[in-house]
Amino acid sequence: MAALWPLAALSGIILLFLLLPPANIRRLLLFGYAGGFLMAAVQNYTLVHLLKIWKFHHLFLAVGGVPVALLLLWWVITIFFGHLLLTTRLSRLFLFVIFAAAATVLSQILIWAGYQTVRADWTAVHTFFLGLLSHVVLYGFFLVMVPSEVARTRTRAS
Repeated sequence: MAALWPLAALSGIILLFLLLPPANIRRLLLFGYAGGFLMAAVQNYTLVHLLKIWKFHHLFLAVGGVPVALLLLWWVITIFFGHLLLTTRLSRLFLFVIFAAAATVLSQILIWAGYQTVRADWTAVHTFFLGLLSHVVLYGFFLVMVPSEVARTRTRAS
């Protein structure tokens, strides 16, 4: 079970390079770093150390009590999110809900596998709304970090 974090991150990276065009990955690198590493690190550090809402266990390699593999996984997820924002005609709200639901499921899997414990008053509903808020913030990052791509996508859609 201790290999779950690195295995999930490695699988995500492999899927990223198999499913997305290299040009899109390059366009979204900065967005992925800001959202996947920086925002996820700040958010998890706040939730682990300041608010003490959850704690991670079985840490192989961690920064501030947050598994590095989790930050890598959020980098991958953030780039997939950006790719969908660029390429799909789906509603932004629908994408926020889908990714928030995925974050909730991932968190529940970590809890069931024994890699994360949460405070008794923290539920999957809280995690869903945290995921929803996180992806709204990510969308703001996206609009700032990938503005030329957003303009190009809007022009093509018209």
